[in-house]
Amino acid sequence: MISKTNPNIPQRAAPIRLVSLDTENPCFVDAAWDSTAKRAGTAWILNKHLPHHARSGSQIFDNANSPLMAESLALRNGIEELIKAGVQSTTVFSDCQTLIRAIVNKSQIKEVYGVLQDIDRLSSLFVSICFQFIPRSQNRETDFLAKQALQAHCCLILSV
Repeated sequence: MISKTNPNIPQRAAPIRLVSLDTENPCFVDAAWDSTAKRAGTAWILNKHLPHHARSGSQIFDNANSPLMAESLALRNGIEELIKAGVQSTTVFSDCQTLIRAIVNKSQIKEVYGVLQDIDRLSSLFVSICFQFIPRSQNRETDFLAKQALQAHCCLILSV
């Protein structure tokens, strides 16, 4: 059976489900990907709701062959920064649902297999670590940092 909708009747938008961000040591990660250069700009923000304890950073990765690889590298980088900061309990938030599902379900995805193994190994160093998908609308600051890192890197290369 084929279902058609009447274009004259306004359609309801799906409700936006906000995720509770009230966790201990939240870490937000995101990536921006340049398909031409196969380069990823990644970013992380730790404790963004605690102004005096907030930390953030970004990094560029070459040879990132897909958006999923870029997101995986961003998440691994965020975990590495949490370890450096001495955090023992955390929730890592990402707007990449495919990646979060793979980590939570311990799925094997060929294109990011090695990075997923790194994430699993690093996760074992925490007393408690959770991985949570969040809508892109709740990850705008981290998205901005990742895009800014990628853009700044491109500008540096062009200006040399």
